[in-house]
Amino acid sequence: MSRIDDLLGAIRRGDAKAADALLAANPDLANARDTGGNSPLLIATYAGKQDLVRLLLERSARPSFFEACALGLVADVRRHLRENPGVVGAYAHDGWPPLHLAAYFGHRETAEALLDAGADVLAIARNAEANLAINAAAAGPRADRRPDIIGCSSRAGAPSMVGGRRAATPRCTRPPTTEIRHSSGFCWTAAPIDRCVRARARRRWTSPASTDGTRSRASWAGDRGVQPR
Repeated sequence: MSRIDDLLGAIRRGDAKAADALLAANPDLANARDTGGNSPLLIATYAGKQDLVRLLLERSARPSFFEACALGLVADVRRHLRENPGVVGAYAHDGWPPLHLAAYFGHRETAEALLDAGADVLAIARNAEANLAINAAAAGPRADRRPDIIGCSSRAGAPSMVGGRRAATPRCTRPPTTEIRHSSGFCWTAAPIDRCVRARARRRWTSPASTDGTRSRASWAGDRGVQPR
């Protein structure tokens, strides 16, 4: 087992003493990644080990853009957005858009910074969850912050919650203009999504598939069977 795997194992176990010893012996581990692209800071954040997050930051761990979103480090997030505005539409190595990470961990100010920078509230995670940021907010560990994050996402154009039916599958099984079921157990129907798509169709967006670097929202909506109004 490699040193980075040893450190990640200690983090997952919540063994701060072992993690500290490994970092003391090899400080570069604070910013190392395993073969799957996971960093110690990310694993500590996902595992909810705040003491280990603090330890890693004290040991000079440098949060990536996605880690800053998950940790709610809004100053770092804004710096990344200034330096590279396009990163707001990027996906982390494990398929999460930045808005999902901020929403799941209940960081409203970070979510608002991402939305102000153009984060797409209809972006779907590119992993087994295949959900929206509003689903991530509903499933997050901070129940006290969910209403603020869900409200923030809804005001930005996310589909409204219309039911609490348990999802039949954790995957997004249908296109966004019909019905989407997600692992959080909530269901959204076509009508609010169609309204959002039509509103977005009035603007233009950048698409790598277009020849001139731009594509109308109307074209994007048309691909999904929605006529902009």
